[in-house]
Amino acid sequence: MLIYVIGTALAMLFAKYAMNAKTYPALKNSYRILAFLSFVPLTVIAALRYNVGTDYDYVYTPFFYSINSGGEKFNEVGFNIINQITYLISEKPFLMFAVVAVLTLLFMFLAFYEQSVNVCVSIYIFVVGLFYFNSLNQIRQALAMAIAVYAMKYLWKREPIKYFLLILLAISMHTSAVIYIPIYFIYGIRANVKAHIIFILCAIVAQPVLKGAIQFVISKTKYAWYLDSIFGQQGFSIITFAFILVTLLLLYYCQLAGKDTEDKQFDLMLNMFLFGVCFMLYSAIIPQADRLTNSMTIITPFIVPKALLRIKEKNRRLVMFFIFSFFFILKLLHDIYWQGWYDVIPYETFFSQI
Repeated sequence: MLIYVIGTALAMLFAKYAMNAKTYPALKNSYRILAFLSFVPLTVIAALRYNVGTDYDYVYTPFFYSINSGGEKFNEVGFNIINQITYLISEKPFLMFAVVAVLTLLFMFLAFYEQSVNVCVSIYIFVVGLFYFNSLNQIRQALAMAIAVYAMKYLWKREPIKYFLLILLAISMHTSAVIYIPIYFIYGIRANVKAHIIFILCAIVAQPVLKGAIQFVISKTKYAWYLDSIFGQQGFSIITFAFILVTLLLLYYCQLAGKDTEDKQFDLMLNMFLFGVCFMLYSAIIPQADRLTNSMTIITPFIVPKALLRIKEKNRRLVMFFIFSFFFILKLLHDIYWQGWYDVIPYETFFSQI
């Protein structure tokens, strides 16, 4: 785990210096160099890994060989192309994993520097909030989410053509990215805490009624096989639900603690987080609902710094930062050490296989 701690610390350190340099026009080149250096540590760790991540050897290595031998392929053409291009350079899959890692982290870090109100905090939340570790596992969806997060800068600018073109690129990596299409149209809807609570309560009450309808719809799609698989028998994920619900409540506190000023970006992200909570609420009904939740809560590294800034008193803001950190680290320890999820420890590089 130490390597991830060092990588995160270095990324945050360079990001801090980069943001300091950004305030001085004469240090424009220094800002770019430092920003790039902040991107390097976590990217190198992700790119050089070998058999780190649950899906590394279980899913993506077999598919790499299958795709390039005329066998079974992924449904997503964009990800198949990445496999095929990297195979032309190396017939071993390590290069494919490295390229996907670089692309995923590149889109995320570009989004941090262009959209975050505090890049250091965003990098920190990206790691302790487990999004980085998830990117070492479900690499297709992680790349799709990174592209979608980067595309949100065009959502803020209301430039639909650029936004939807990037979302199409994301869909070509993982079909779940279709969920970002309607997100463009809910921009501008105020995030009202009372309305959110009513929405959650209605979702709880409606669950028995909607169960049959949801599973019927799924049964008519290509994902019908999930219903009779292990993914359809996982039950309600109470730990994950409790964690994101607590996070949502902390975000509500920050929203209410600040002045009632309009912030459409914060409102959209808070509404997305609400959807993530509701998807996890239905985790006993929707197979792999956590993927849908991840698609919505990927904005956590952006909304947490915004939420903290709503608290004007510095000491209270610092306390809230530590409260957020406590819950994120607690979840990280639960998932990685207690449950053994993600398979990111021990860390090993592909050099050990040469």
